[in-house]
Amino acid sequence: MDLLQIETKKEFLYFLRCRESFLDSVNLREYVIIDNKKNKNVDFEILENTIAIERFYIEKRNPTLGYRTIHNSLNHELEHCQKTLNTGLSNIYKPLGCVQGFVLKKNIKTNAFVHLAKKQILTLDIKDFFETITQKQIIESLTKLGINIQVSEWISNIACVNGYLVQGFSTSPILANIVAIEMDLEIFKNIDETINYTRYADDLYFSSDSTQMSLELITKIITKYGFEINNSKTKLMKRGQKQYVTGLSVFDHNYPRIPKKIKRELRLEAYYIGKYGYEEHIMRKLKIKKHQLKHQEIKGLIINEIDKTRDRIFGWLHFINSIEPNYSKKITQELKKTSANR
Repeated sequence: MDLLQIETKKEFLYFLRCRESFLDSVNLREYVIIDNKKNKNVDFEILENTIAIERFYIEKRNPTLGYRTIHNSLNHELEHCQKTLNTGLSNIYKPLGCVQGFVLKKNIKTNAFVHLAKKQILTLDIKDFFETITQKQIIESLTKLGINIQVSEWISNIACVNGYLVQGFSTSPILANIVAIEMDLEIFKNIDETINYTRYADDLYFSSDSTQMSLELITKIITKYGFEINNSKTKLMKRGQKQYVTGLSVFDHNYPRIPKKIKRELRLEAYYIGKYGYEEHIMRKLKIKKHQLKHQEIKGLIINEIDKTRDRIFGWLHFINSIEPNYSKKITQELKKTSANR
């Protein structure tokens, strides 16, 4: 049985493998929000069967833009139901070709490929994409997908907090893509056929070798579907300037590339590690003198920094391997030659 076949509460409970009392509580919004900012000095004891949701904040890459609000289920039954729904929705949702984010076999690399070596690239960002999507929009979009209206309402109750989609729940990416189907279609139908369009979550990309792209038209369509453009992130990148799509350079005609700045910084750090070893490299970086090593807290600081540096470098290399494997292999081999001394 898939979600398109479910019509009764009994069938829905069987599909989710959850208790009726749990679903009733979710439908009544009987959950507890534990806000890490408001309650950072408060200890909570979460009682059994309490539908507790943690709310925490992650600073954005640009600190002036504030924080991302993330929600995390602390209730195993809620988490299980969301994962089950995510799988169930994935089985019936057929993404449009322009959708590159949170879709099987699509990623930042496939997204960048679409816009390689174009004369102009327009990039837009939808402000608070997940948090703007309402429960009503989710119900309407799921019913258009063919899901029973009552089942759609139950799904929205499990996937939303206070009537809105949130970042952090496993159901949020696919539901956001489902809600955006009509917007994507309207954009695709209204732009010139010479313009390439892709959407990676809340980031929209348009590229062309000839046609001027109408920001006014695109803005009008996005606004029609209840979204707002973050004007501070709107960019028109022309050939000859730096052009980036989902963080990758698209100047090359053949492949997306890792930005030169990242490769330069990584290569430089690998050089110093190769020259001095991890321990001396960190000591130079932190301006620690050899005579200070007699202090245990200084030794501990260096050991901790070495571990963090290794994790960061090899994390980057793992990522780069999916984009430029030859470059990743070269740096990895250089680091392997380095003595692993502390």
